[in-house]
Amino acid sequence: MTISVTLVWLVIGLALCAAELLTGTFYLLMLGLGCLAGAVAAVADLGFGWQCTAGGVVAAIAGFVFHRVRNAKSTAQSEALQHLDVGQIVTVQQWNADGTASVRYRGAPWICRPENGADVVSGPHQVVRVDGACLIVRPVKAG
Repeated sequence: MTISVTLVWLVIGLALCAAELLTGTFYLLMLGLGCLAGAVAAVADLGFGWQCTAGGVVAAIAGFVFHRVRNAKSTAQSEALQHLDVGQIVTVQQWNADGTASVRYRGAPWICRPENGADVVSGPHQVVRVDGACLIVRPVKAG
């Protein structure tokens, strides 16, 4: 009894896809897709070298695409997380002589500075950006 090369590619590809379900890394899925491409090449009656080439190319492209998509989402999410403070309101009680003020924000004392050209007045201010551990603020316009 002989086992067809197509069946071997299919079994390996499905085994890799099943193993990916246990690990959750998605890279085994990319290798499994490559093996399934090798099975398609075997059905097309291409030589073993072409089968391996098809599997390798598909696995590499799938891995590259997955990596790019995952990094694009991670970058967008990390940007949003880094700017959680922007737009929040703090209350400045009094400005210091050096142009800074101490405010309570999220239950902790923070140093804040006015945005370039912003008025140095007491009252509610909106966080424009965060510069290290210093909030850059501008007064909230009434109305």
